[in-house]
Amino acid sequence: MSVTSTPAPFIRRLFSMIYESLLVTAVSLVALLISVPFTYVFPSSSMVPQVISGLILCLAWGIYFGLSWAKSGQTLPMKVWRIRLVDHRDQLLSKPHIVIRLAWMLTFMVGIPAVAYMAARSKGLPSLTSFYLATFWWILTWGYAFLNRDKQFLHDKLAGTRQILIEKTPRK
Repeated sequence: MSVTSTPAPFIRRLFSMIYESLLVTAVSLVALLISVPFTYVFPSSSMVPQVISGLILCLAWGIYFGLSWAKSGQTLPMKVWRIRLVDHRDQLLSKPHIVIRLAWMLTFMVGIPAVAYMAARSKGLPSLTSFYLATFWWILTWGYAFLNRDKQFLHDKLAGTRQILIEKTPRK
């Protein structure tokens, strides 16, 4: 397979992300199993177990994505859909680049939607309305891919990364 500078088509990134969500769910379940003992160590009124669970979850995601991106620029779903994550020079990401991209991705795909949902619920909005408000932030990062000329997600633009297409080499 040959690497091109062509941005990965939106539909490929969508299907890759759907597949990725299954793997991230499995990684998350393992991470949450690791965090269960902390709920028994601290009093039930304490926020410490939730904070520890969140940190373990982010660490697990960081390890999963970080190792995948550092090794080949691809997670398993990205390999299936022939997508590679590269820097602005079409090179594999450096460790600082991986950390920056992961931070922006978690901010836009997890952090801001979670804060939006919790803020809406704290104001007494119904669950469904709060969910729609949180979903708006996902749509924003995806919508950005339609509006910019490079067709990249907002977190990719901010991190200086790109998702590119890997062309299939013809069989002989």
